[in-house]
Amino acid sequence: MKHTPIIYISFVIIFMYSQLVAQTIDSKGNTVFINEFKDFKGMIKGEPRVQQVLQLDFQSLLLSYQVENLEDFRGQITQYNEALLKNPKDANTLYKRGLLKMSFKDYNGAISDFVKAIDIVPNFTDAYNNKGLAREALQDYRGAIEDFTLAIQINPQFADAYYNRGRCKHKLQNIKGALEDYMKASELQPNNACVLLNIGAIKYSLKEFALALEDFNKVKELQPKLAKSYANACAAKYMLDDIDGAFIECNKAIELDLFEADSYNNRGLLYIKQQNYSQAIASFTQAIDLQPALAYVYNNRAIAYYNAGDIKSALDDIEKASQLDTSNVDFSYNKGVIYLESKKYAAAIPEFTKAIIANPKLAKAYFNRAYAKYYTKDYAGANADYTKAIELNPKVQKAYVNRAAARFKMKNYAGAVEDYDKLLENNALNEDLLIARGIIRNYQKEYNKAIDDFTKVITANPQNWRAYFYRGIAKDYLKDDREAIADYTKAIEIYPTYEMYFNRAIAYNDIEEYKLSIQDYDRAIELRPEDTRAYINRGITKKNLESSKSAISDFTLATQVDSTDVIGYYNRAVLKTGKKNYPNAIQDYTKIIEINPTFINAYYNRGVLRRKTGDYEGAMQDFLKVIELDDTYTPAYNNMALIKKEQGEYDAAIELFSEAISYNFYDAKAYYGRGLLRRKTEDKSGGLVDIKTAATMNPKYTLFLFGRGIAKIKTHDIVGEEFQIQLEKPVGIGNPANPVSVICN
Repeated sequence: MKHTPIIYISFVIIFMYSQLVAQTIDSKGNTVFINEFKDFKGMIKGEPRVQQVLQLDFQSLLLSYQVENLEDFRGQITQYNEALLKNPKDANTLYKRGLLKMSFKDYNGAISDFVKAIDIVPNFTDAYNNKGLAREALQDYRGAIEDFTLAIQINPQFADAYYNRGRCKHKLQNIKGALEDYMKASELQPNNACVLLNIGAIKYSLKEFALALEDFNKVKELQPKLAKSYANACAAKYMLDDIDGAFIECNKAIELDLFEADSYNNRGLLYIKQQNYSQAIASFTQAIDLQPALAYVYNNRAIAYYNAGDIKSALDDIEKASQLDTSNVDFSYNKGVIYLESKKYAAAIPEFTKAIIANPKLAKAYFNRAYAKYYTKDYAGANADYTKAIELNPKVQKAYVNRAAARFKMKNYAGAVEDYDKLLENNALNEDLLIARGIIRNYQKEYNKAIDDFTKVITANPQNWRAYFYRGIAKDYLKDDREAIADYTKAIEIYPTYEMYFNRAIAYNDIEEYKLSIQDYDRAIELRPEDTRAYINRGITKKNLESSKSAISDFTLATQVDSTDVIGYYNRAVLKTGKKNYPNAIQDYTKIIEINPTFINAYYNRGVLRRKTGDYEGAMQDFLKVIELDDTYTPAYNNMALIKKEQGEYDAAIELFSEAISYNFYDAKAYYGRGLLRRKTEDKSGGLVDIKTAATMNPKYTLFLFGRGIAKIKTHDIVGEEFQIQLEKPVGIGNPANPVSVICN
């Protein structure tokens, strides 16, 4: 089953700077994540998320103060230094030297010169503005805001200062303040494309996609050759579900700039929207070829691979994205989802944990981590995570369904029922929910309540075969066999399955309708010849008809279908024992032990047969193994005592009977056996006490007290063989609600 992940997609929104700032951006940031996907295709709806990491390039800052190389720089600096030696109070020269230092990224030196210039000319607005740019370059955004504010106070019409201050506020996530400054800059410079582009980007981040598109369209009018405006218009149209229009904008952006990786990234996202994953992969690959260090493009290509079913490539790409950007927990989340799809549940858990640490209110991360924990059999952990997911988002119904499954595994049936009660509050006649609750009530042994749930379904939909089937199981447990048969029959009429014939066969067996039972097992075997249970149960039913030979054939068929089916071997051994075919029965028990070395009854029964055939050594080994596995298994002590008795070791036999009694004070056989031996060792009174005790516990031992049947008693096998043919129980009462696909709102 393909999981439905919550995977973020990066749609690049491009920001521009004023004419004093380079018109480039850091490709790591300025990212809008979109998850607008459909179920079972790796696509679901979600909230967009914006990340901005702005970067300045001051090489275009200097206007008339550009220098070509280091020698030019040194020459210019020398000229300014000499001029300042002559006139240390020359504010304009200090300002020019500061600009020159900025061109070579000596921001601290530039700040020093601008401060000196301002000391001389307190109202030097350009010096404040450029000092702010230098502090911005040093990531001192709050200090930069102070400088831009001072520039604005001196000159309220200084558009660039408003723009620059807005940019710093933007970096500090002060979206409202940034927008106010951008709007003021636009008011002063209505045709500034850079300002309009950033205003549009903020509106986009506020989900005002139509308003953002208006701004991007204005930029296109002002600068028709600016690829970035078309790229942003593409993103806005995407969010407005105008996919055809988005393709037009994206293709235009690529036409204007063939080397802009983000445009290829955006086109890849559009292909994902169309579920054209091969083209999406090709577009993302083009973006990576142009800029191999774009983490979010690897993330997006991972999504495309994921939805195309290439989980290995998806995992490779998300690993690469994580390596390129170790701080992005969204990538960790996505990695977790991909791990789920590849059934690497243990590996998925720490990835979701990273996402939760970063955002403790991320309900979908708790949901998916719970899913992973369920399949690592950490049912308590799954229950806790589903509970947290429900606290954060109570409307996610599948969280209740899945929590019920976890609680079911914990045998917290009451808790599971509570979850279904909650779901049924607003959907009282939901057939699936009623059936699931009814199944759990069967496990609670609240069979009448379970029957009520199934009956509600049948009343609403008389063709719901599952309701008849499970109601039949409930009636089976209530020993209402004929009513159970009626329900199984109705289910078979609607939708015949192996389980229905199998369970009806058991019900027929219970009312001794053996021929009808066999007919149902025949049909079950036709439907599922690989399932050994039907062969075994048919064999048992045939045994009830006293057809041992045919029953043995069925048990043999079971072992042929599955050579590891110990129940088939066990039941065949029981029947062979009844026919006194002890060597072949011993072979079957030996086979069982090879398959399952801890099968106590196989050791015990083999030991009994070995004792019967005179293999006392082998028998003793078997009984000792039984005691090794379960030192309270008293029949083993009794049988060892009988062996010692037959070997004439009466004291050892008495000790073994005594040990059996120490574990089971009410073991009449042990008392009787010890009593007979005590009489042989001249402990007449002790022997009589033991025999009287045995007679008190089991009246059959009173024969000895009345002096009748002495000869028979002396040779009587007081332990006997506890061989029992095992009948399989009704099927179909499995896990009521396996975790569903990972779906969150």
